[in-house]
Amino acid sequence: MSLNSQKKGTFLKNLNLDKEYLEKRRTSRKLHDQLVGRVGELLRTEGERIFIISQYVKDAQPDIIWFKDGKLIAIEIESKKRYKPSEKTIKKRKENLHFKNNFFDKVKTILLERETNPAFIKEKIKEDE
Repeated sequence: MSLNSQKKGTFLKNLNLDKEYLEKRRTSRKLHDQLVGRVGELLRTEGERIFIISQYVKDAQPDIIWFKDGKLIAIEIESKKRYKPSEKTIKKRKENLHFKNNFFDKVKTILLERETNPAFIKEKIKEDE
């Protein structure tokens, strides 16, 4: 384990003991679910066939499943935070997670700095499609 990983591990363990941080995390999850719901509804109003999962837990399900041109696309909406891995690592993990069962044809991971505008996120999802 690298020195950087050890520091991150200690930092994350300490966060789990911080009641104020845990409240922030609960709020963040709630906001994430609401945002994913709004983005999904925008896609639906444009006639896109989607299924909103948004469980925001680490399992084999994406936030949104998009059925586009005969393909199933897993959509992940993630916030960039200083304690999270690099953008490349996050995307790789999501791809590995969703491709392992050969269910999805494509995985799109949208990484956000502070952007919470559903219309902006919807456009990011539709890029390259």
